[in-house]
Amino acid sequence: MFIVALPPDCVPIHNAITQRHHAYLHIPRRADYTEIAAQGSRLKSTWWHLLPACWYQAVVFSAAVNLSILVSCMAYQSDPHKYNKGAWLLFFCLLGGTVSASASVETATLPSHYVASAEYRPGQPGKPAVLVLHGFLSTRNFLTVLNLTNALADSGYTVLAPNLTLGVNMRDVSLACEAIHMHTISDDLAEINYWVEWLVSHGNKKVVLLGHSFGSLHGLLYTLEYKNSAVKKLIATSLVDMESEIGAAVAQAQIKRAQEQLDRNDSTLATYQVSYCKKYVAPPKAFLSYASWSKQRILQAISKTPVPVDVILGGNDSRMGDGWPAALRNQGVVLQVIAGANHFFSNEHEFDLLDSVMASLRSVH
Repeated sequence: MFIVALPPDCVPIHNAITQRHHAYLHIPRRADYTEIAAQGSRLKSTWWHLLPACWYQAVVFSAAVNLSILVSCMAYQSDPHKYNKGAWLLFFCLLGGTVSASASVETATLPSHYVASAEYRPGQPGKPAVLVLHGFLSTRNFLTVLNLTNALADSGYTVLAPNLTLGVNMRDVSLACEAIHMHTISDDLAEINYWVEWLVSHGNKKVVLLGHSFGSLHGLLYTLEYKNSAVKKLIATSLVDMESEIGAAVAQAQIKRAQEQLDRNDSTLATYQVSYCKKYVAPPKAFLSYASWSKQRILQAISKTPVPVDVILGGNDSRMGDGWPAALRNQGVVLQVIAGANHFFSNEHEFDLLDSVMASLRSVH
């Protein structure tokens, strides 16, 4: 047990944390977060050096609680009006060691012959299994995805979080935009199907797809391509297309150029703009498999998918434009917009995201 002697001024903070700590990840609920960090500002860069602690898994829960309290008090006492959220970041990171202790990393040789990995957290019988899908060129360790994985596992759900290979054996880091991208979206969907079937083979009769950003589009397209009866719902957070960030005019010009190249049976590599990538290097077939997914095509896909779709967006996420929520509602999706949240549901909006995901999961029977 790690014990810290707290100064008298810290006792109220200690009580606020320890008396109401039961929730996602055994951390304070949003009400506690707001109460303690009411004067909080946006996360200061000073605290980013604490992030590497997230990846070390030898810290016990009591150390996380007491050390986060101590840092909270130090920050609060030094300047209550500029108190930031660094202590909470430290708490999340330290706690990561205890939460992930029961996790295993599953490896598999896929039908494509690439070797892939997925983090597996077995949960309680009777609850649906959740397949968590990361964003474009990213990994399961991206913070938004990692926090969702941890929270769901801690709440008793079976969770499987794979890294799509994107043509790289045992890929465990984000793929650079400037890398040569030979992978296609069909390759990605085949890998997702492998992991869905993996869950089914391990006794999970109900699977929910949970995507973030481009992972949400992956999930949507999977429901159309494979129509797997085990998949009962798609929860799409920060659902995006592939043209809004670069503009429709640029996107259509690139698609035209790539299609003309493909029509000539020319597979020469070219450089494109894709999503946040300013220099995305790929042959035309691989590029077109991603780039052709516009807003309109996504809305058409939603209208055809055989599974219920719940979409969760951040109110301050402007990537898709102001009309995106209304367009989604017109397709009959269950839509929740979290006021003030960005594309990544940063800071206290993480709690709102978890609440929304949990509510969506409870509707799966």
